[in-house]
Amino acid sequence: MNVHQPEAQREENKTADFLTAGVTIDEFRLNGEVTPWAPVGGSGVTYKVIRLPLPLAPGESVVLGFDWHYDLATEYKHEGVYDPTTFFLGYFYPRVSPNNDTDIASRCPTLTRKSSPIARVASVSMTLPTSRFRSTCLGTPFCRVGHGVPENPDEVLQPEYAQRLEDSMTSDEVINIATPEEIQQGLVTTQADTVTWTWNADNVTEFGIGLSDHFVWDAGSVVVDPATGRRASAQAAYPVEAADYKTMVQDIKDTLVFGSTEWPGVPYPYDKATVFVGGADEEFPMIANDGAEAPPIPGATVRFVAAHEILHNYFPFYMGIDERRYPMLDEGWTTFFEYLFNLQDMDKQTADMLFAIARSSRLIDRKPGVDIPIITPADATRGPIAGNNAYEKPALALLALKEVMGDDAFKASLQEFIDRWNGKHPLPWDMFNTFNDTSEQDLTWFFQNWFFEPYYSDVAIENVEKGADGTVVTVKNVGGFAIPFDLLVTYADDTTETFHQNPVVWQDSPRSVTITVPGDKEVKSAQVNAGIFLEDSMANNAWPAVAVDPKAPVVAEGKNAEGTAAIYITLPHKTTFQSGQYNTPTGAIVLLLVEPPTTTVVEAIKATAAKVNTTVEDSQIVDGGTIAGHPAQLMQTTIELGGVAYGL
Repeated sequence: MNVHQPEAQREENKTADFLTAGVTIDEFRLNGEVTPWAPVGGSGVTYKVIRLPLPLAPGESVVLGFDWHYDLATEYKHEGVYDPTTFFLGYFYPRVSPNNDTDIASRCPTLTRKSSPIARVASVSMTLPTSRFRSTCLGTPFCRVGHGVPENPDEVLQPEYAQRLEDSMTSDEVINIATPEEIQQGLVTTQADTVTWTWNADNVTEFGIGLSDHFVWDAGSVVVDPATGRRASAQAAYPVEAADYKTMVQDIKDTLVFGSTEWPGVPYPYDKATVFVGGADEEFPMIANDGAEAPPIPGATVRFVAAHEILHNYFPFYMGIDERRYPMLDEGWTTFFEYLFNLQDMDKQTADMLFAIARSSRLIDRKPGVDIPIITPADATRGPIAGNNAYEKPALALLALKEVMGDDAFKASLQEFIDRWNGKHPLPWDMFNTFNDTSEQDLTWFFQNWFFEPYYSDVAIENVEKGADGTVVTVKNVGGFAIPFDLLVTYADDTTETFHQNPVVWQDSPRSVTITVPGDKEVKSAQVNAGIFLEDSMANNAWPAVAVDPKAPVVAEGKNAEGTAAIYITLPHKTTFQSGQYNTPTGAIVLLLVEPPTTTVVEAIKATAAKVNTTVEDSQIVDGGTIAGHPAQLMQTTIELGGVAYGL
């Protein structure tokens, strides 16, 4: 809450409505004794250092008590006043920074929700008025959903609604707990002057609480531990106009099953998962605060966003990751799970396109620092670089590592890492050591390559020549990352063949590898294609080399045996685009598929433009010759995507 103080450092511009006095400590107690609130001189704006009267020796404990208050900001950002009668509370109570003796930087008392101590048992109570303070809303009862499963539903809900909630805990069906009309009529909560909700939860670092008097409240449950039959509650709270949320409880259940049985394949560790429409796309233990609409990205849905936020319950919450310093273990793992969920949830073409647009595209944004190593502490970086090292790069690294190890070995090491280190604030080295210790491979070379070196993704065909056993293709690793790629060859008879290369090919020869295309057939052309590992330059991917401007907005990726070509088009921004985890930094990357009966790239451009409600006129088309062997033409136009103008 102290980020709202005027003097606090922020990376985003805010209006005066965002500013408050922050947290005020009304009373401070040490072991039950009221103690003056006297922070040490030199304390930061958003954290305070308090000296104990006597040092705390090993094995000893201290009980800290706080009475505090603050005002909610009316400019909303992850928490605060979402609308006049909807609120979301997050990061809302004083907590103590962990003292981690393996990482000197973490001993600095920077208080963040994800570096706070793991609570073995946490309890929270909230007392709410059944009538509003504003005269225009008098008589409107509150209904809320949020962190944990309520311990006292019979005390806060009227019998019919308490029974609905109880039934949902064992139901495979979606049960509507309350409608806005029922809430407004005073039918849902008990009608005393106040009601006090109480929740208890194990192994949590944070509480998130959503509150509204005009939301739909749905619930259901699903088995998350097949071995024991243990269920988890799935709940959703949303305004009626958020039509996509009508299926959100089922979306949550599907995500919980995926996490529990597929990736990471560990039974969901909590009793509940809730998605609350609070416009933040932000995660908390057991509750996600999400937007009412999907991001303006082809293939994105509210289900896609919810899955990402719910899967965060493993990393950081169950593990206790310090996201302030090592978000690679937080956003990196969750973005990895997100892609695997999408592969199961949609066709591979859509999943790849969504990942390329929402994730990988950030890494071909030519800004200083894009090659800063992942291991660089996030609290030493700023802006897009911190985001790249949190989301895209580690997710791609884990996908590459999964291919190097094989699914079974990778999953075994992942599950052992979770088992050994949950709740213990693991560092990246704990992950590296666990994977080395539990696998039959020495993966040090891989971790060094992806996490410690200033590399990027870019492979190139350096040479093609006839050898004794076939055609020898030399591929150079220009960028340095150990990435997988496909070698696509076209023979003189126009038949094609694809040779997939595992990232392990770079282990012993990190800068250049040779691939032998067996047989006597003449190779007419060759291309390399790294798929979702988007490359810094694709102009060096073809042999024979074609006249492609490295900065050209259209580059063909390749041609497969079915005669289709996958082409990525980058649409640079014509207007300023607000930043966010699901927004691309330099433009929208549109994947075009040139397939029969389409004969030219420009026809594919027209077809794709039509899909985004844009018309491409012949007068806009400019002759462009060929692109990577495909007949091609370029066009110049402006396309509106999600209210943002892009130029092509």
